[in-house]
Amino acid sequence: MLVADVPGADVRAKAMTHSSAKWAWVAEAAGAGRHVVRLSYGRAGRPAETIALGDAELRAQAVATCRGSSIFRSRNPP
Repeated sequence: MLVADVPGADVRAKAMTHSSAKWAWVAEAAGAGRHVVRLSYGRAGRPAETIALGDAELRAQAVATCRGSSIFRSRNPP
């Protein structure tokens, strides 16, 4: 999933890959009922907005992004 570079957007990630859906070996390693996603941040030619965030803040932002995604909405309500 790609996210448009639109001013004021709620999502800061530029892309999300549902890795456990894309690759069977990732799904098997994660185990039943678990999902693995990869979020990418930053835009070409600009410093990443997330560079100053600590691990806990970045994780909270990533979790919020995933919970708002349609691939998880039906399975994991907020």
